[in-house]
Amino acid sequence: MMNALSRMVAEYVRLHRPRLESILQRMNECRNIADALKLAVTYEDPDTGSLHSHQRRIGRKKLSRCETALREALVDLPSATGFDQVYARVNHVISGMPGIGPLTVYDISLRIGAFLKLYPQTVYLHTGALEGARKFGFVPVNGQLQKSVLTRELQQLEPYEIENFFCIYKRGAASSCGPVKRMCSA
Repeated sequence: MMNALSRMVAEYVRLHRPRLESILQRMNECRNIADALKLAVTYEDPDTGSLHSHQRRIGRKKLSRCETALREALVDLPSATGFDQVYARVNHVISGMPGIGPLTVYDISLRIGAFLKLYPQTVYLHTGALEGARKFGFVPVNGQLQKSVLTRELQQLEPYEIENFFCIYKRGAASSCGPVKRMCSA
């Protein structure tokens, strides 16, 4: 018999993983770093053309400034050897910009990392994901969790999926397990 967490993870894999994987796959299809930066910052749904829900909150004008700053500052980004370097560089360039918070820094870093095929090795926690991790009883160290401290149910997910899982399930289980109002994904 499956416990509640196993059901939530199975539900996540069935309902939410495909959307996140689609976003990361689109990043992999970019032809160069300039295209990848543009898509990472102003990610639009390929079906509707609307900005991703996280970016809609910021607006196109601020995102354009963000893209310009990243383009100018991250010429050497393709030389990064790990996700932590990508995240640190993106954070350094845009974290002080008006309207840009930790969620935006992470989303952009994850997308650029996908283009470079550099993924997080730890679970990065911010905003809703941090709230979710705490609700599940995990205590982050420096805003991150090592995958090894998580339950076996969560360990079957990649660190970026665990971040997404915590955000989605921060208020409890979704569809088959109970109501959840909003969905987060990179």
